[in-house]
Amino acid sequence: MAVPFPVVAAEVAGGYGAEANPTGDPIGGGDGYRRIVERGDFNVATAAELLTALKEARAGQIIYVAQDARIDLTGPIGLQLPAGVTLAGKRGRHGAAGPLIYCDTLPEQRGLFSAGPDSRITGLRIRGPEPAIAQIGEYRRTSTMGISTNTNVEVDNCEISHFNHSGVNIRGKNVRVHHCFIHDVHAYPIVVAHKAELPTLIEANLIHYAWHAIAGSGDPGTGYEARYNRIVAQMPPASWKMPAPGHAFDMHAHRPLEKERKGRVAGDYISIHHNTAQLLDAVGVFIRGVPRDRAEVFHNWFSTPDPATAIRQIKQDGNLWAYDNVYGPDKKPIPLPLECRPRIRFQQPPLPADPPPKVRGEVRLEIEVSVYGPLQLQSVVVQLDQQQIWSGQQGPPPGEITLKTRELTNGEHKLTVTATDNRGVSSQHSAYLAIEN
Repeated sequence: MAVPFPVVAAEVAGGYGAEANPTGDPIGGGDGYRRIVERGDFNVATAAELLTALKEARAGQIIYVAQDARIDLTGPIGLQLPAGVTLAGKRGRHGAAGPLIYCDTLPEQRGLFSAGPDSRITGLRIRGPEPAIAQIGEYRRTSTMGISTNTNVEVDNCEISHFNHSGVNIRGKNVRVHHCFIHDVHAYPIVVAHKAELPTLIEANLIHYAWHAIAGSGDPGTGYEARYNRIVAQMPPASWKMPAPGHAFDMHAHRPLEKERKGRVAGDYISIHHNTAQLLDAVGVFIRGVPRDRAEVFHNWFSTPDPATAIRQIKQDGNLWAYDNVYGPDKKPIPLPLECRPRIRFQQPPLPADPPPKVRGEVRLEIEVSVYGPLQLQSVVVQLDQQQIWSGQQGPPPGEITLKTRELTNGEHKLTVTATDNRGVSSQHSAYLAIEN
């Protein structure tokens, strides 16, 4: 598992919600943001100049968009920001709104920009062709996108709006989206997509949403850290037939495994901390499966007073540590709600996987079982095809469990671990092995 991003300033020991922001820059960027690019290797103010610069720029160069520019990109599609190139404006300098790049039409399932590896998009207003959420009449899903990213991409200090599917679609490793204002994106202001390998950082953004603010695919190897964000729910349009907004922080289950009924894997690692979530009675965090490592939810302020509404998990299967959050308008602290459950991690072989790993001979299992902080494990039970093969008060020591595959039939076998803490709260995590003697 990749190591989460370091905090850019000293970690805040206390405090709840986005107000703990230690970045030194305003949430949502704009006025007061410090890392503003002042000049470039290419200076553009028209669509023609920008398109030429995108073709000619090389790694290490900057395309600078004039402060008063309004660049209409209606027509061109599939625009590529080359690897290592920065596309920049001066949003926030002396309170400036920043140059506007926009389009009035965009083909379905297409994005305005694709950011190449090691690139940066900063200080711009990027506006798509879709109506504002409050102005949606009959809903039409077009799946238009603002920015899709490759590996090592930074998107910062931008205002991104008026797309259907996503404002920023993260498709690569080591992506950072921070200090942006994202609004009027119908489905997902930020998507952690199928190829979004850890680490992924979503930091100090102001996000207005109606469906989900941040959504994850749930694929093995994916996940995200969301910190110091202010999430503001708004009522969905009547045509959506939803009585309230959707949940704010999301991680789907990995669809291939779910479809085959081989478990619900919700990515690898999720860390949601120091966020302010104004929810309009919506769910704050919804984990739709079991992370292969864990999900941690801490030091957030959820406007809903009920922890069971603020933080949910399908079937409550575990690997979710929710602790030290505050709830409701009075910021009521609840240190250990029932949503804080034991963690079960299959280390060797690394599971669950799609397809299940093929094994033969003698297979030594390594399974890590732990609980949060002051809690204690009470029991751990390991089953193979519903037959108990190990039990104890702690997780099995490395090498304690050896499967002799020649004693098993060829084909898939289900491995299940159940862990219970001293409160009687349990987690259960399952995976499949493919025996091939």
